[in-house]
Amino acid sequence: MKHLILQLLFSKTRQVLAKYHPAVVAVTGSVGKTTTKAAIAAVLAERFRVRASKGNFNTELGVALTVLGASEEPGRSPMAWLALLAKAHRLLASHDDAYPNLLVLEFGADAPGDMGKLCDL
Repeated sequence: MKHLILQLLFSKTRQVLAKYHPAVVAVTGSVGKTTTKAAIAAVLAERFRVRASKGNFNTELGVALTVLGASEEPGRSPMAWLALLAKAHRLLASHDDAYPNLLVLEFGADAPGDMGKLCDL
């Protein structure tokens, strides 16, 4: 069941990205990703509507949560997961003029294939 919900979440995330077409700055590396991401977001926020990932939301799930505007991971709460999917649906069903036009995302890789999954998202 968890796998199915994640696949649905990732699908909705790709649809939101396709609908709103935000520019994306992806920060990766072995040291300093979170600090670099914060600095880039601070500078670009002077000119753009920016959303940056929270803390180290640098996994496939964390990136999806950032794209959808979630402030925290739903954890084990079925209601929180439903609320997140409902938020994604609302973003797709109508146009949100406040949606950021620039996303600053942190990409972390712990295993082979992780970076590819993040880029595919």
